[in-house]
Amino acid sequence: MNFCRLFIMRPVATILLALSLLAAGAICYPLMPVASLPDIGSSTINVEIEQPGASPEQMVSSVTTPLERYLARLPG
Repeated sequence: MNFCRLFIMRPVATILLALSLLAAGAICYPLMPVASLPDIGSSTINVEIEQPGASPEQMVSSVTTPLERYLARLPG
């Protein structure tokens, strides 16, 4: 017996099966765990340093460059 013939010969059962699958999908859809953004642990570092009267060139040479070298050695 052909598989499709079973559904052709029993249209009421086919409709009830389709409606039950639709209802099960409608009930389960809100219960699905979906996150808009994945949960990842990213590290961020925020450094604020003030030196009154210092020029940008002094800040780069005395603060930023040594700090970048130190932070580049950290894992991750």
